[in-house]
Amino acid sequence: MGYYTSNNSKTDYNTTAAKRFIKDAWDESSGKTGWWNRAKLLESTIIFFYSDHGGGALRSKILGNSLGHQVPMSVIIPPKFRELNPFKD
Repeated sequence: MGYYTSNNSKTDYNTTAAKRFIKDAWDESSGKTGWWNRAKLLESTIIFFYSDHGGGALRSKILGNSLGHQVPMSVIIPPKFRELNPFKD
């Protein structure tokens, strides 16, 4: 029970011990990694996929005019947890 973390292969410039950091921080890190590689647990996993526009651009998130507040989000809820879904079919 817990989190399964995956990361696409990339260079981490924030540490001098990148290989050790990647090994300690991620369950899987490679060019072909993903949540789907977690064996036989898909039917027991609620998946949240979301994005963020970041900040720093003019009118990105400082004003409440919705220009920087609309980001994509998907939630996959397996049938096993259907009763937890607040958005009924």
